[in-house]
Amino acid sequence: MINSRLIEMLHINQFIIIICAFIFFISCTTTKPLTSIYKDKNITLSDTESKLWEGAVSFEEALDKSKMKYSDEALENYLNHILQNLIQDKEILKKYKPHVKIIKNPFLNAFALPNGGIYIHSGILARIDNEAQLAAVLGHELIHFLNRHAFRSLTNKIKESRQRVAVSIFFSIIMLPIPNTAEVIGSYWELAAISGYSRNLEREADESALVLMAQSGYDPREAIEVFMQMKKDYDEGKAKEPFYYGSHPLLKERIALVEIFMKENKNTLETMKIKKFSEIDYTRKISDLLLSNAEADMEINRFKTAEMAIQRHLALNPMSYRGHYCRGKLLLQSNTGREGTELAIQSFKKSIQLNPAYPLSHRELGLIYYDRRQAQLAIYEFKQYLGLANNPVDGPIIRQYINELSK
Repeated sequence: MINSRLIEMLHINQFIIIICAFIFFISCTTTKPLTSIYKDKNITLSDTESKLWEGAVSFEEALDKSKMKYSDEALENYLNHILQNLIQDKEILKKYKPHVKIIKNPFLNAFALPNGGIYIHSGILARIDNEAQLAAVLGHELIHFLNRHAFRSLTNKIKESRQRVAVSIFFSIIMLPIPNTAEVIGSYWELAAISGYSRNLEREADESALVLMAQSGYDPREAIEVFMQMKKDYDEGKAKEPFYYGSHPLLKERIALVEIFMKENKNTLETMKIKKFSEIDYTRKISDLLLSNAEADMEINRFKTAEMAIQRHLALNPMSYRGHYCRGKLLLQSNTGREGTELAIQSFKKSIQLNPAYPLSHRELGLIYYDRRQAQLAIYEFKQYLGLANNPVDGPIIRQYINELSK
């Protein structure tokens, strides 16, 4: 029987071959000006671009099978509904089937594949405030697809230095280690120039996205709020967010672009039906995702960001057992001392009060009592955890703790 690791490597190697094939295929071609799908719904893809689309399909298949994929059907349907609002062209929707999926990653990022697959990180969903801001992000990525930026970017890079770039990419790919699917996917697609668009293409995506927003009833000024969120992180000295040309000076340029757009189109915009979108309505849609992303932030010690997400979740769902569990975990991990531990105990107890069958809160209480050598309390919580959890990975360790405390 072939083990899952081998199967994963086979999928990865297949993807390597596809990437290498279209990179060398492109290196031998000349390019013509590309028509936007929005202007010509019946474009004919060259063999080269067809290979690029095939590579994107394989990429999606690998990503969907990996642990990076965030599964929430209702939320995914909501995102695709917004995408359809932005396109407003049934023929494009039917023929090319652009779609949105979510990746479990706390950083502010999103990207579009050549075949119309748009992937948005949980981090950016957790940080924006309303549907209009979400439309700004999706609109930007949608333009990358409609205007065929992946193919334009890749061919331009290879045109600059065909053989050198092609050979460099080829050897970079074949020499890459394969530590896990997430790293492999990220490295290959970066090498394929998906995240490396020029400033001109990014500006084009920004400008056209503002038009799509206004036509669909979204206030283009909300794009500024998205940029300000990125700028805020940068100003606070946090790790640089890997978002499309998100450095400080260029964020100022992007904000200025929106302001100019609003000024130049003031009269037109006043006649359009721009709808207002509630933060509460949007937060309801991402309520569960807020906690998943908070847990991811805690793993990389971004405690303030995690705290904001947990507070936002609990403000809307004060009786959320998982929300109180996450709050307890945050209090423990952020090293707030004995007082923090006491508050964590209260949070775990609140979680158990709201849902006695939630095993993780029992485990955390058991570990706290174990550290304090409160044997009976620890044994009780550990037994509750083992009885409720379905064959947990740490089961043998917990049983060892119980035996130790029983002596």
